[in-house]
Amino acid sequence: MPRWGVRDDPGMQSVLRSLRAFELIAERQPVRLAELVPLLELSKSTVQRILRTLESAGWIEIASGDVTRWQVAPRPREALSAGRGPLRLGEAAAPVMAALRDDTGETVHLSVPGPGGRMVVVDHAESRHELRIVAPIGTVFDGTTTAGGLAVLAAAGETTGDAAADELVAAARRDGYCVRPAESGHTVGIGAAITDGSGAPVAAIVLVVPVLRYRVDDRARLGARVVDAATAITAVLASR
Repeated sequence: MPRWGVRDDPGMQSVLRSLRAFELIAERQPVRLAELVPLLELSKSTVQRILRTLESAGWIEIASGDVTRWQVAPRPREALSAGRGPLRLGEAAAPVMAALRDDTGETVHLSVPGPGGRMVVVDHAESRHELRIVAPIGTVFDGTTTAGGLAVLAAAGETTGDAAADELVAAARRDGYCVRPAESGHTVGIGAAITDGSGAPVAAIVLVVPVLRYRVDDRARLGARVVDAATAITAVLASR
């Protein structure tokens, strides 16, 4: 039987285009059709068909507002947590995340490693402050630029190859948590790795603090809270 390469298989090409569109929506949500067309380098009609397909499958939805913008729908999260068996990550993390949110007053993100060294937000416990920062579920970040991604690298014994980022990785390995200002400059992330029974990192829990409320003097206290939360989730996962 012949082995078909991706370029030779129209069906595979279609799947890859849809996956790329979903990835872009997750990274940039909410996003307009006009923004996706040049990024995907496809015709407007082709991108429209992809969006309709993803919407009908329940993977994306139209965000609220007067302008049509697309965002990730709840279905991907539900699919990740579907099935029976051991206690799932989300179930183990949810009460711990809520407790950390209530203790600190700040938003808590749960993210997992994705392809290409990226981190994907799979759950959050939202701050009750009027001023708060929340990444929608499905948001994709470059793991080398986030506290959670750098904490995962530290737990895995890996580095980034970038001197500045590797200083943060080394600090995370030493302290058990990583402190990383967001590239936007609006928030500070404090992240710690969650590991499985073998000690391999499987996720990260990140406290997201607006710069206006962050004080350097709180670094150690908040870092310890995040480490405690990661340790608690790790213990629950290991016990199942």
